[in-house]
Amino acid sequence: MTELKQDVFFADGKRLLDLLPIAVAVVDLGQIVVWSNKQFELYTGKENSYGLQFYAAFDYPNFSGPDFNPFHTNRRSRQTTFTAFSHRVSGRPFQMISTPIIEDDGSINYCLVVIRDVSEQNKTGLTFDLLRNAGKELADLTEQDLQSMSQEERTDLLRAKIIKYAKEILHFDTIEIRILSNEEPGLLKSLLAYGMSEDAQERKLYAFQEHNGITGWVAFHGKPYLMEEPSEDPFYLAGIVDAKSSMTVPLKYHGRVIGTFNVESSKLKAFTVNDLMFLQFYADYVATAIHTLDLLSLEQRDAAFRSVSTIYSDVMRPINNILVESARLYHLNKGEDLVFAEHLRRIQEQARTVREIIRQVGEGISPPPSEDSDVDCRNFPMLRDKKILVISGDDSISQQLHKMLFYYGCSIESASDGGNALKMLESTSYDIFVSEIKLDDMSAFACFEKIREFLKKPYTPYVFLVNMGSYDGEHVMTKAAELGSPDRLGKPFARKLLLRSLASVLRKVQEKNR
Repeated sequence: MTELKQDVFFADGKRLLDLLPIAVAVVDLGQIVVWSNKQFELYTGKENSYGLQFYAAFDYPNFSGPDFNPFHTNRRSRQTTFTAFSHRVSGRPFQMISTPIIEDDGSINYCLVVIRDVSEQNKTGLTFDLLRNAGKELADLTEQDLQSMSQEERTDLLRAKIIKYAKEILHFDTIEIRILSNEEPGLLKSLLAYGMSEDAQERKLYAFQEHNGITGWVAFHGKPYLMEEPSEDPFYLAGIVDAKSSMTVPLKYHGRVIGTFNVESSKLKAFTVNDLMFLQFYADYVATAIHTLDLLSLEQRDAAFRSVSTIYSDVMRPINNILVESARLYHLNKGEDLVFAEHLRRIQEQARTVREIIRQVGEGISPPPSEDSDVDCRNFPMLRDKKILVISGDDSISQQLHKMLFYYGCSIESASDGGNALKMLESTSYDIFVSEIKLDDMSAFACFEKIREFLKKPYTPYVFLVNMGSYDGEHVMTKAAELGSPDRLGKPFARKLLLRSLASVLRKVQEKNR
């Protein structure tokens, strides 16, 4: 190592201390500056601070504590003091540490003072405070009356607020927010694009590492990305014309990535690590607002869906009465009057159309099912468009089935007893029969046997409803099993068990009735 010349750096230590980015000074008991480095003079604006009263050097600064008389405390307590003050003229904020210099004999004649400019630190703290307030404003959006604002209106208001605070606090002019789609795995849908080119807005991006730009990379890895030179970046896809730099952070809610927040600039190295930190801080509030907004949307849809489901369930009784009565008339006609039979068929068709329209409305607004739910309708696609005939004198059974199966695209019709069930079967085909094990007009086995004979298939898609713990005195299940092994479902039943039973029956139909 080249030897440092003592006369250059260590003659009095001053030249070395002049290199420090902080101010250093020695102050005597009269608070007079007896020595200082170059940074001290830059802070005070005085070319030569030697001999100046310390406070006069800073034009008698405004102290904000915690110690408002640090030199007195140094002498009295013989301890280091900490305080903050600002230059009275420039307003520049400083932090000051003053340490008493204790001589060998225990006396104190001087204090060593170290001063640091905290303008950037204060600015950072202020920015965080402003972003916290902005985050509260975004959260306030979720308190809007659900009845007074539509989903689209709330989303537009959220967009406007995000842009407002991004411009006013962070001074960003080009931003894009994308969120993960519930409809297509990995797809990043555009929620907000401000100042972005049309090509960038229309670009289809996925949360994949390759060929999806920095946005896809960030969504895939869940990590922020600062791009300072586009020509040297392997992932970058331009969001604006002549883009020179960008930064992208993940939108996370409870640690799960739900989207991305991207900012672009036409200037080289326009963003610092601090800017990236501010963006991530703001993005966390944005993610919470988006998540809550989505929950509000689901809440609205769920409320609407429950209303439609209730209407559907209530309307089913009169519609089913129409179907039963028309089936009875069809049976009495015995095909003698073909015109009359055709009119009955049309009445049945229109009644079922009304039911299907209500079901489709409900399906269109139903909340998306949970992916990990074992009753997710995506796990039971075989139920869609299937007709189920419930044979029971208890209206609550068919009502319960209506509510439980509303999600799954199948239709429920009911007959109060075996006779009506057979009449309905004459004019309508059914995919599954669900019957009480005790009927009012005939034995449940007789009903099963007649339906089996009517269908003329190896396997009869039949489910018996059996009270848990009850005794089958007529041995219905034993006798029916000899003719085709129908399924059994205990009452009361949960939707999970019902779905599994119906799915089992349909699989047997596919296997045995080819």
